[in-house]
Amino acid sequence: MLIPGYKIFDVLGEGGMATVYRAQQESLGREVAVKIMSEELINSDKSFCDRFLKEGKIIAKLRHEHIVTIYDIGCTTDNLYYMSMEYCNGGTLKERIRSPDGVSDPITITKHIARALGYAHDKGFVHRDIKPGNVLFRDDGSAVLSDFGIAKTMDDRTQLTQSGLAIGTPEYMSPEQAVGSKLDGRSDLYSLGIVLYEMLVGKKPFVGDDAVSTALMQLQKPVPRLPSQHSRMQHIIDGLMAKNASDRFQTSDELIEELDSLRRSAAAQHSHGDATRTFVVSTKDVPSPTRIKTHQQDDTSSFKKWAAIAGATLVAVVGVWLGIRSVGNDETPQTKTTVVTDQQLPENKTQDKVETVDNNRLDDVELTESQRKLNRLLSIARAHMAVGRLRNPVGSNAFEAYSLVLELDPGNREAKEALAEIDRTPPN
Repeated sequence: MLIPGYKIFDVLGEGGMATVYRAQQESLGREVAVKIMSEELINSDKSFCDRFLKEGKIIAKLRHEHIVTIYDIGCTTDNLYYMSMEYCNGGTLKERIRSPDGVSDPITITKHIARALGYAHDKGFVHRDIKPGNVLFRDDGSAVLSDFGIAKTMDDRTQLTQSGLAIGTPEYMSPEQAVGSKLDGRSDLYSLGIVLYEMLVGKKPFVGDDAVSTALMQLQKPVPRLPSQHSRMQHIIDGLMAKNASDRFQTSDELIEELDSLRRSAAAQHSHGDATRTFVVSTKDVPSPTRIKTHQQDDTSSFKKWAAIAGATLVAVVGVWLGIRSVGNDETPQTKTTVVTDQQLPENKTQDKVETVDNNRLDDVELTESQRKLNRLLSIARAHMAVGRLRNPVGSNAFEAYSLVLELDPGNREAKEALAEIDRTPPN
């Protein structure tokens, strides 16, 4: 493999879109990481090349101490798309979580990534793929955020990608990302909450049998509880992973301020030891700040809204279609409501039933039966689209769901655009 001006050494990492190599930039004699796009993707869909170049341009605009630095980007005469960037030889957060020793200081790492996200959000970008594999470490131990390949501007209203691939990683998706809603920086903070939970506990909170079931767990399952040794971190997890974005930390600065406050409290109570180490291992004596709305304090209406969306989507994916294939038949009684039992709601949030409507129309209880069916179908279709279930499995995919939308609403613009995207996407 020949990239003019670079001497390629060994593989650092490999993913679905690209492979990252350790290399030397010959003109400066410095060690770099060179990301080379998959030839298969280049040959199959030009949009992948556009996305690759887009990533380089985004990172080039984001000059921050906790965002990986890009040096060069281009395409060789052999049609190899490459990106040269800072080489971080401290490994990834994913590797540290899997190591026997675990993560020694999750709070500092969280603050580093929060600072990077705050900067990116201020510049108008949402990362959309925050996960341990995208967090790198320099020699000095500082954490660096990488892989802006699916980032987009906050004013970009496009809901679909030409490739039809999952927009993000299901285990780290926010609820709004899982249903294809418009995103802002709070979606990245939700993903960061999952990363923090994983650093503390050693495992991801939501893992289903497949991509769709995992994404739907983000919608349906309550905020996870931390083990007792980290119980005073619970309000941080609650403030990051609230199902409703308005109940989360609204900015990275809010999160950092709360982490600093908690650490100061820990230091004051453990003044004779290493406050950082003690804080990570045991926080049971640290008073929990009260100004952050916790999961148990979420108002009922907010949870009802998310439960409604989750209930409709979950029922469709597991195959209990509730008569949805007869969307034109008003005699189908099962489609009127989705029952959400108290087992599906967090403690002290029981509700007999929740009426299912679209997340953009949740406060409108006067919707007609036809509108309810349409909104339910759109939520289902978006969930399938978000995790890449375009045509498979048969009976539970985006193509069929959007086709049913058109049966009910032949002029529906979203369905037409989605089906056109699916038609342009090569089959797996």
